[in-house]
Amino acid sequence: PPRVVALIDARTQGAMERLAMRLEALADATFVGTPSAGSPAEVMPLALPGGLTVTVPLTEWRGPDGRAVQRVGVTPQVEAERTVRGVRGGRDEVLERAQAWLQQALDGRAGRRRE
Repeated sequence: PPRVVALIDARTQGAMERLAMRLEALADATFVGTPSAGSPAEVMPLALPGGLTVTVPLTEWRGPDGRAVQRVGVTPQVEAERTVRGVRGGRDEVLERAQAWLQQALDGRAGRRRE
């Protein structure tokens, strides 16, 4: 059964995305939500003609298994997404899904203990 369960979504980026990658590598974390932003590296702003600015990643990060995370993100094992209906109703469907998934995982572990 999992020891760490973390919620992620497209707002998970930068330092938090690097933390998610470390949790995945060190604690075999289970992620619930939607894919992260895919921008774990610090970025450097680069001014372009015409007053435009682009940001360029300073490094390339890879997941514990060597897969690219830049522009891809950390993929959750358990998909869940917030909805307008849930927000209006004061609910957090991602948190509810994580709780249900964790309860199911714990119930499965308890069932194996009894055997």
